[in-house]
Amino acid sequence: MNYLSGALSYIAGNDAPPSPSSSSTVSAISRLVDRTASSALPADRRSAVTSLAELALRGPDAQREIGVRGLKVLYAVIEQDAAHEDTVTAALTLLARICGAASVAADNTAAWVALDGAVDLILGAVDVDDAGTRAAALDALAALLDANADAAVPPLLDASPPPAGRLLEATRDAEPGVRLRALGVLAATAGASAAAAAALASADGYGRLLDVADACVDNALHEGGPAEAAHQAAVLAAAVTAVNAMLAAGGAAGAAAARRSRAVPRLGCLSAGVTSEVLGLAFDAGGDGGGGGGGAPPRGVPPLPPDVRVAALMAVAALARGHPPTHTLFPSAGVLPPPETPHSAGASALAASPYACVRAATAVALGASLSAPAGSAPGEVSAEWQAALGGGGGGGKRGGLALRRRRMRA
Repeated sequence: MNYLSGALSYIAGNDAPPSPSSSSTVSAISRLVDRTASSALPADRRSAVTSLAELALRGPDAQREIGVRGLKVLYAVIEQDAAHEDTVTAALTLLARICGAASVAADNTAAWVALDGAVDLILGAVDVDDAGTRAAALDALAALLDANADAAVPPLLDASPPPAGRLLEATRDAEPGVRLRALGVLAATAGASAAAAAALASADGYGRLLDVADACVDNALHEGGPAEAAHQAAVLAAAVTAVNAMLAAGGAAGAAAARRSRAVPRLGCLSAGVTSEVLGLAFDAGGDGGGGGGGAPPRGVPPLPPDVRVAALMAVAALARGHPPTHTLFPSAGVLPPPETPHSAGASALAASPYACVRAATAVALGASLSAPAGSAPGEVSAEWQAALGGGGGGGKRGGLALRRRRMRA
């Protein structure tokens, strides 16, 4: 056994409990973990880890078993195989997967962050040259934060060098998917605690995130085709969502930082400045077969596909959440207009879209943009909008709106 495989076995330890059953899945997991720990070649370890990731798809029991037996081995692979980015990517992908099942994710996350320097290992992978590894590292961080933020945030904030600057820098990554993932991690981190929000604010988080949002407007809503428009609208939504998370969680210190960076006025200017153009992406000509339209397609492009509409509507919702109720803050160009305005036909078409994702995004944007009557449930659409859009909480293929707020991923 060479030095590397010996180090892997040492770090992995021999404290895995006996198998709780003789099932083929448990046996396969045990063999693959042993193979990962004892293999002398990175390619062999990568193959074993990839096979474990496939087994993790079998459900929570398999994910729990991999967590119990394999976390120390994954730690060793990420640490010792740092020069082999494809192997590290496979290990990070597996880590994200076993922290993604609701019934076992919290335990797996707590066990991972309890390993000395485990969060630092992931952050180190955010800085590597390979875009796939950077994306996998951010996916792993997002999984940890989603599964058990109480356990994941303290070691994240204690990481050295501090993570705020590294994550904010990742929002300017050359790879679009990395940018979006970084923004999602920032939003999850900022929303976890006042300390996390303050750490981001101290790294000029407000200014840098709003710079990202401004760049989306400058570079994307005026240039490129539907795919670029969808991506930039999604980035706009993610950047503003992160700003809103910082504002919500920052407390008194966060409010002071927001004032110093002029975050709220900048968010207001951004909302007012991009309203009509973002709405144009959502409302163009009803081109998805939604039964009518709200005007000519923006920039003369063909009818836009559903993912563009969904991304634009989620950007609308994110902007609105920064300034509720938006329709009174911007009475002449509300983020979503009153029913009597020219855009109402386009909104009605979106609510009747044959695409469920567009209908759900419309409901989210409406719920965020319009003030609800006193005592109503969060995300409920006002009575006038219910009437304008065909009323009711019906959710048929073409009728009504689902009135509860849904978690959408643009």
